[in-house]
This record gives sequence, structure tokens and C-alpha cells, in this order.
Amino acid sequence: SKDDTGRSDGYVAGGGPGYTGATDTVGRGALTIPSIPPVGLREKKEKPLDVYILAGQSNMVGMRSEIEKVPADWMQPDYGILFFDNGNWIPAIPGKTEPKGFGPEISFGQTLRKLGHPPLGIIKASRGATALAEHWNAGPEKGELLKFLENQIRSAKMSRPLKFRGIIWMQGESDADSPAKAQ
Repeated sequence: SKDDTGRSDGYVAGGGPGYTGATDTVGRGALTIPSIPPVGLREKKEKPLDVYILAGQSNMVGMRSEIEKVPADWMQPDYGILFFDNGNWIPAIPGKTEPKGFGPEISFGQTLRKLGHPPLGIIKASRGATALAEHWNAGPEKGELLKFLENQIRSAKMSRPLKFRGIIWMQGESDADSPAKAQ
């Protein structure tokens, strides 16, 4: 889509000028990715970094990860797999992407690179023991994790040129204990 200045942000979504985002099956806006030109990078011809958003509940966190079982080469910094952390792009290394280990971002990035994917970036938002309707709510009262993810995306877009390639969601099990939560 293009905003009212004619800039293309690489998204195809409804909602009018300047809106970029997804819409769920009942037509509510879900993830809003504002059309913000990267600060100080408009004059540079830096190639956009392919970015994947990884989000979810406990299964995305990787609560049971075991660093000692990770292949040794995955423990070395690979600047072809970058992880957005507190405003900075850092190499995605087990133990650096999550406080208690790592989630699927490590094997996902390593697999894509082994298949010949160009350098890639990962923006991640996950936390265990959360509920979709509360922490990931896309309605007027947005959930805290959805707000966090939107802020991460906004900050990442200001850091360098990006090309968003996909979103991976991993569900946890906290919503599985009642039909009301599942709906």
C-alpha cells in the first residue's frame, strides 16, 4: 500500500492511506505497522533486511530449551541471522534471544541460512502463561504484548530499511483449558 505521500511500505492491506496491518476474520484491525521512513536512511541505498516476526506464548519462548544440546556452530555469532533486541540488531545466539535459553528463532534462522537465504532479521515477542484475549487483544484495549510487538516493529523500522517477509505464531496452552478462552 502507499500512504498519502505516495511512499510504498510493501504491505497490501485495507484501511486507507497510511494504514498498514492485518485484519482478522471478523474485520477488526490486528497488527498495525505504521508507515515510517527509516530515520537518516532515506538517502542511503542500503539493501532492506528480510525480517520475520516471531510471536506467541510459552512454546515460542522455548522454556524447555537446553543450550548444552545446541550444535557448536550455532553458538558462534552469525551476522547473517540478526535479532532485534532493545533497539539493536544483534547476532541470534542461544542464550541471547531469551533470558532462559532460546526459542524456535535459532533453528528457524539457521535453517533458512543453510538453505541459502540472504541475511535475515528476527523481531520476537513472546511470554508464557499469557492469554490471547488479554495479552494479545487486538481490539480497542490492545493487549500489552501486542503493544510491545508493535513498538518493536516501529523501532526496528527506524533503525534500517526492512522488508517484512512473514509472521510465525506459536500457541501455548494457557488458552486450552476452557472453551470460553478458545473462542
